[in-house]
Amino acid sequence: KLSVSYVEKSAYSLYNQGDIEGAINKLNVYCTYVTTDIEAKTNLGDWYLECGNEDKALENYYDAAKNKELTDEVIPSLGVKNTKEIILEPISDVVIEITPDVRMTKDMTLVITGHNLVPEASFSGRINGTERALWEDEAYTTTDWFAVDPDGAYLTMSGGFNCAMWQFANEIGEVTHYAISGNDYRVKDTVSVDVYQMARAAIPENSAWCRVTYFDSHRMDTTASLDEKLTIVYGRLPGESRAAEYSYYEIPDLKEGDSIVYKDNAWSMVKDGVIQYLDEWKLPAVERGSYVAVNGTMPGKVSFEKSSFSKLSDDGIYTVRFDKNNPSAMGERLDDAKNLGFNSAVATGQIALGENHFDSIYPWREIKMCNVVNGEVVAYEGEGGFAVDGTNGDVFVEIPKFYVKRVVDENYDTISISGACHEGFEADSAFLTKNGEADKIYVAAYITSLDSENSTVSISGKTPVFNLASEELVEKAQAKGTGYSEIDYAALSMLQKLFMVETGLRNSQYLYLGACGYTSAFSDNENYAVAQKSNEKTNCIVVSDEFAFESGNSVIVFNSNDGISIENLEKNIRFVKTVIDDAGDMQSVYIDGDPINVVEGVTAIAHTALKNGTTRGVGGHTGAMSTARGTVAFKYRNIENLWGNAYVYIDKVSITGGEITIENRDGTKVKAGFLLPHTDSTITDASIVKTLGYDALMPQVMLPSVMGGGATTSTYYGDICINAGMGEKSLYFGGSWSSMEGAGLFSFATADDNDSIHADTSGRMMFIK
Repeated sequence: KLSVSYVEKSAYSLYNQGDIEGAINKLNVYCTYVTTDIEAKTNLGDWYLECGNEDKALENYYDAAKNKELTDEVIPSLGVKNTKEIILEPISDVVIEITPDVRMTKDMTLVITGHNLVPEASFSGRINGTERALWEDEAYTTTDWFAVDPDGAYLTMSGGFNCAMWQFANEIGEVTHYAISGNDYRVKDTVSVDVYQMARAAIPENSAWCRVTYFDSHRMDTTASLDEKLTIVYGRLPGESRAAEYSYYEIPDLKEGDSIVYKDNAWSMVKDGVIQYLDEWKLPAVERGSYVAVNGTMPGKVSFEKSSFSKLSDDGIYTVRFDKNNPSAMGERLDDAKNLGFNSAVATGQIALGENHFDSIYPWREIKMCNVVNGEVVAYEGEGGFAVDGTNGDVFVEIPKFYVKRVVDENYDTISISGACHEGFEADSAFLTKNGEADKIYVAAYITSLDSENSTVSISGKTPVFNLASEELVEKAQAKGTGYSEIDYAALSMLQKLFMVETGLRNSQYLYLGACGYTSAFSDNENYAVAQKSNEKTNCIVVSDEFAFESGNSVIVFNSNDGISIENLEKNIRFVKTVIDDAGDMQSVYIDGDPINVVEGVTAIAHTALKNGTTRGVGGHTGAMSTARGTVAFKYRNIENLWGNAYVYIDKVSITGGEITIENRDGTKVKAGFLLPHTDSTITDASIVKTLGYDALMPQVMLPSVMGGGATTSTYYGDICINAGMGEKSLYFGGSWSSMEGAGLFSFATADDNDSIHADTSGRMMFIK
């Protein structure tokens, strides 16, 4: 240590004596041993600059800059070296300041994108493996190269596309990776889970650039259009449907005391003490999801010191607006929701980047899972005694009162939520009772099942009940005591609004498909597997592998000669323990329960709804165990299978020839000022929800009013609505285990009131004091 210190002192002594060359040699030796001395590195750069060796000066300034600590700002300064960052926090009123970090800048560049990374230019032709040149074919369209950051993990493309071929290049432009998706995108007249709504690509390490072939005019069976906005964002969720923003700046060389500032929507520069306005500079779009890159021989520092954050408070106004004339499933966040982010879980991981800001905002922050016994909360999740298996009562989700405003005009459907009653707001109708406004409402966490005493329950481990008529569902729920009932339309509308404002989505299956991709023997008598071998007293049924059975599936085992029966559905349900692939296109399906006699060609097995509670392993209130399409249950704010798995009966709604009548909590009945469209029972694009109706006297009623018109399961609301036949009908929502991409939060079906039992319908309880 003494010798190193002596070398440093000798360097400065030589410099003071005018021996700059000797001082440089000594200080170089010192810096070799003490690599983190910023002041020494800076001084060494100064001495080289005095000698006219700018390259060596820049090299030492750069090393000094790399060792400087970042500030304690909420959004750290970018720069001090070639660097890049994805902005994950919501910001507004941004102020950007560019300054030298050590003495000077040299050849500095700054790139700022909006959250939509799509570049301005696209070209005819398609990506050809790892070749730099495009394959010339005017049928295809490919984006220009755009900058990417591997820290983003994934890119998700949505909007006007119908194919996906990706290329990634390193910083010097060498194409290093190629990926092509063979999936079908946005195919007309289909609800198949094999048709995808968005395209994803993992960003390889060391990638700096990307481009994608996104349109193929050979695919005439798709609904994609080049007129629709293309969106590419970081993460595995689609981004808001807004035009891409890309700003590139060549920064003039700056020295200490110089600066470039963006403030109040204007750029200005202070250089040699003189201020000038840079009117020709493009205004940047700095927002959550923006990509910021700083490069150069000697980059400076880019700070966001005076940025202010969006309002995260109980009285904030959180708004999402959907364009009625734009097929995008994504809305635009407005008011205090601007720039906020949503995230959800896949198993114990996350599906997107950043945090879910709504976890800090009322009312979402106060939505809690709890046990309810005889109309009283006895435990919340995380407290002692809480249980989901029925040992401590039913499992409900507690939702606190909030206020809403819905405004609809010819262009937009706008929904706002707040914890305060601002002008134009009203209490959400879910909290209105005959005795006034309730402070809380409780929605069952699980689809209704039956306990050993034949009472309806909301607990895990049981399969939803399908052998009850709608009247029985209502009667059994009410039999649990005062305040209990089957879910009504007011409660459903509340959940729809909470979901749309939080996620920014109107097509709910963009988030998760849910349990909707199984076959149903009830809707098609050929959708079941027949035993290929006979065996006595066994739990193994050998069937063809063309039927996709998996561990954890709920199945019905029955005699195919007798046909499948709704009435004895419950006693025939088994759970698949494991599946083993056999030789010759066969699979052995092992089921739980007592052994049975399996008869070749007679014993049959078919899918039914998943049992409740399969999302307990998800690390969070919203998510699924995987992103498998159509075979995995999900939960939203701990409400499992809000769509999919079973159509759920909506109490106090009747449909007569399209006329919608809703019974309020006080017993009065009102008719909506729009009709539920009549559709065929066959599912086509004419069955897809495009627009929700609006009645100024009943603004919270959001049932379908316009179907088809270019809507598909990949656009607008994306859900099916089946209202066939005439006469008074009941209303169901969500879709079943076999509804494919026709399931969703805005999926509806009507059924004749005189139909006592439906094979794919169940219930969901609610409770309100």
